[in-house]
Amino acid sequence: FFFPLFRKRMPLEHVTRNVSFYGRDFVVSPAVLICRQDSEVLIDCLKDNARCDQNELPLHDRLLRDYVHTNFVERKTSPSCEPRKLTSIMDLCCGSGCLLITSLLELPSLEKAVGVDISENALQIARTNARRMLPSSTRSQVQWINADVFSMLQREATESAHGDVEPVDCIISNPPYIPSKDLLSLDVEVRDHEPHIALNGGETGLLFYQLLADHAHRLLNENGLIFVEFGVEQKESVMDMFEKSGHWAWVENRKDWSSIDRVLCFR
Repeated sequence: FFFPLFRKRMPLEHVTRNVSFYGRDFVVSPAVLICRQDSEVLIDCLKDNARCDQNELPLHDRLLRDYVHTNFVERKTSPSCEPRKLTSIMDLCCGSGCLLITSLLELPSLEKAVGVDISENALQIARTNARRMLPSSTRSQVQWINADVFSMLQREATESAHGDVEPVDCIISNPPYIPSKDLLSLDVEVRDHEPHIALNGGETGLLFYQLLADHAHRLLNENGLIFVEFGVEQKESVMDMFEKSGHWAWVENRKDWSSIDRVLCFR
């Protein structure tokens, strides 16, 4: 049974239909990207910007936090950038739901969540993970929307983007960021077995970031935050897009455990 699958270099996670992310097991399928450890940095960044009193952490967690902040975090020092309570969240290009569900499990203050993806098959996986992992009281506060993020963001107002979507306190997104020309040179496990719609970031790989920089503020409450993951050597381009849009102030850049720039936060 397994030998033909491995001959095709099918990812082990597709064989087992299971992947570990932030210490929890998520269901995956060929309809979604496999959750990767690099993306856990986005959750860390979100938690640090949402926690009101980090002194409540156990000592070993505070020591780890201080080590991470010293070696992996570049952050603006300003009263406007202090951590704040977040009660609502939206995940654009949510895929398997690993980021959104983990956010809900890690931040009890979150009372409302919205996951958006263009793929209904991906949303089916996200709903499955939500049923498995979230208590019913939390699950009832999650809205899954099958929509094209492009058309959703390019409308003039939140209400016209999707009838019943209200502004949220924060947006998280790990959008497609592979340049179109590089898709065929990806590892076989990725190229032949993961959905290209979740990989293809257009000619430069930055198509979605320009869209987010220009329009995502319409989906946020006042002083709302956006957290975006990006690819290798894309930090400066993404920073430039958000800063030139005139809608955002930079808050934080965070590296992954390989010391590669991985997540940006803007207010």
